[in-house]
Amino acid sequence: MAMNANDLDRLGIFFLARVGQPTGPHGCTPWLGSKNTKGYGVLFFTLENGRKTKLRAHRVAYMINKQILLIETKIHGKQYDISHVCHQADCVNIDHLIFESHETNCERYTCKLQGACMQCHVPKCLLWYVKIKIKCF
Repeated sequence: MAMNANDLDRLGIFFLARVGQPTGPHGCTPWLGSKNTKGYGVLFFTLENGRKTKLRAHRVAYMINKQILLIETKIHGKQYDISHVCHQADCVNIDHLIFESHETNCERYTCKLQGACMQCHVPKCLLWYVKIKIKCF
């Protein structure tokens, strides 16, 4: 994908028009646009060069916030993802997104299935904080 800085600026305007208000116990910011079958927000966007592309909304949120173009997420042969620490596929809250290895992202999925963060990754999943709050009350 041949994205440039002008595309990133235009994408920001397009993106912000489809973002909801923070909700839920963690303040997840829902994506109001299209979603794929797994619940991830998606954008269909035309680049400055006329090429049409499909992007995941949480990746766009990360790119806009960090002002970087994430074209390739494989570094030295290792795959990296933009992970949700809140486990909400449609969340675009930048505080809930982290750039980390695919392996760590898979560990987070295990936490989601368990209903609590039991892994040693940093930052911990937001599920961990909910579990602690429940124990404290």
